[in-house]
Amino acid sequence: MNKKILSVVLILCVMLAVMPMTAYAADIAFCSKCNRIQTVRLTYQYSNDEWHICNTTCTVCNNIWFYGMSHKWSGTATCTSGRTCTECGGSSEPLGHDWGTWTQNSDEKTHTRICKRDTSHTETENCHGGTATCTQKAKCAVCGAEYGDVLGHDFTTSWTHDDNEHWKQCSRCDAKDDVSPHTWDNGTITTAPTCTKAGERTYTCTECGATKIEPIPATGHSWKSEWTSDATHHWYECDNKNCDVTDNAGKKGYAEHSGGKATCTQNAVCEICKASYGSLDPNNHTDLKHIDAKAATAAEEGNIAYWYCDGCKKYFSDAAATKEITKAATVTAKLPPKITAGDGAAVTQGEKKELSFTSDASFADFVRVELDGTALEEKNYTKREGSTIITLNRDFVAALSVGEHTLAIVSQHGTATAKFTVKAKPTETAIPQPTVTPQPTAQPTQTAQPQPTVQPVSPILRTGDTANPALWFALLIVSGGAAIGITVVSRKKKHNK
Repeated sequence: MNKKILSVVLILCVMLAVMPMTAYAADIAFCSKCNRIQTVRLTYQYSNDEWHICNTTCTVCNNIWFYGMSHKWSGTATCTSGRTCTECGGSSEPLGHDWGTWTQNSDEKTHTRICKRDTSHTETENCHGGTATCTQKAKCAVCGAEYGDVLGHDFTTSWTHDDNEHWKQCSRCDAKDDVSPHTWDNGTITTAPTCTKAGERTYTCTECGATKIEPIPATGHSWKSEWTSDATHHWYECDNKNCDVTDNAGKKGYAEHSGGKATCTQNAVCEICKASYGSLDPNNHTDLKHIDAKAATAAEEGNIAYWYCDGCKKYFSDAAATKEITKAATVTAKLPPKITAGDGAAVTQGEKKELSFTSDASFADFVRVELDGTALEEKNYTKREGSTIITLNRDFVAALSVGEHTLAIVSQHGTATAKFTVKAKPTETAIPQPTVTPQPTAQPTQTAQPQPTVQPVSPILRTGDTANPALWFALLIVSGGAAIGITVVSRKKKHNK
């Protein structure tokens, strides 16, 4: 409840604050609505300094109308207050101050002005504006008088310089302090001179660090006495490390190589700088040799007649060296080998005898030995040079079968063959056995029958044997039976004794 009352009071206060100043009076006037003179209420509202609005309300019909009226002033306006209207209660604008000029006070920090309408009205404020310098006070922007203190000089700690001297410069004005001429050191080469361009030496002031630069004359070239060259030209190099001529064409003696003559192995040599240049001349052979033709043998290859350049290592078929050939084209192949000793040899079956065969092939070309188309193991023969000599071992020969055999000495360039024969041993006849006389108590005497000749069974390696196997098998059976019969008869003789 208290909050509601408080809200209403606040609203009324606001309305009173904004309500225009009005005046009330009782009067009569013609009401256009009543169409007659009636008693009215008059309310005045301030409008401006010249007039106010009169609000007229009919007390009978409450008709309202308005009209403006001039103020009825009372009192005298001053600098700070105006006159008052006796009807609406409004006030006119105050006259305002009519200030005189600002005048600095004796403290030299402030200035004051006085109102011409009322000398009791004054204004005082601090002097301001303007800028003080190292030697002058600031000048007030309002009263124009100087105020405050001079700043004094503010010399920097660093040096300022020109080409001749150095000093400490005031940061606020052009004043200088510690002015003195430069003291230069011995200088440092900052840009080395070249053969064609000047260099620079920089000097530094030992006090302020200022620098100055002086030129160093170009050195000029120092040409070497030895030639320098590339594939096409020669020239003299400059011996100076800082020579700035990089294009060889700008160096002393620059020219193309000349003179000399190229061969198949060497380029031409320049007659000026002695450098090799250009390319080889494949048709200019300075070491051409003629090689005579040589007939080939079974042991050695032959060759055709040809020319050989010991410089370029090339082969030619003509003396003018215009027709190049390969080394292989100069070689003629070895002849097919043949047997020069041992062909037609003969040996008796079982005879331990070495058989030697000689091929005219080179010993270095030897490949293997074959007997009757089958390669022999090396344990069955020996080989030696001159040209190629093969010797069959005696034990191997003794084991060979009866018949003709073919021995082949195989070399890289052909095969030499030889024939040899293994002859059969002569047939041996069996000796007749004496008749055995039977004893009285013994079994009837049996007469021993003549036994056939026993042929030894040869363990010969059968390579090319042409004998009938069935015949040999029958002979083996007969021989075995005869041996058994002889053994039986012998045992009976011993028994009878």
